[in-house]
Amino acid sequence: MSYYIKVENGQAVGHPAIEENLLVVYGRIPEGWEPLTLVDPHTLPQRVLKQYASEPTYKIVDGAWTQVWEQIDSPPEIIAKYVEVQKTLLLSSTESFSDNFSAWVFNPTTLKFEPPVPKPTDGHYKWHGPSNMFKEAPLKPTDGKTYRFNFYTWEWEEII
Repeated sequence: MSYYIKVENGQAVGHPAIEENLLVVYGRIPEGWEPLTLVDPHTLPQRVLKQYASEPTYKIVDGAWTQVWEQIDSPPEIIAKYVEVQKTLLLSSTESFSDNFSAWVFNPTTLKFEPPVPKPTDGHYKWHGPSNMFKEAPLKPTDGKTYRFNFYTWEWEEII
């Protein structure tokens, strides 16, 4: 499918049009309409504390009109939540915990860190950082004592 954008005085104006629609309405591509490359924003790289503007702009990139999605800072409340979560992780976690989850990415929409692959639903799994995947893990003991999971030895250790 081909797209066009109307250009006046060297500036894109209005919204893109599908070639077929222009042909149906005008019988040809009208003067002042130029080919446009659309960019799916879901394919763009995501960066922590950045997001893409809700509306694209249209610019000449490498000699062709292209839809451009500008990256902007996330809203202050998302940045504050990210900083809060990061501090909590750094202050309350052991070194093995921090290392184990280094591949997880902060999602500014849900305000949570998420694994790069989905967790299986057919067993008891924990994230295994060295392999960057979920791995079946032993169940936490239920004897009333306090335990911490050791991600290096892959077992529960009693906290004394």
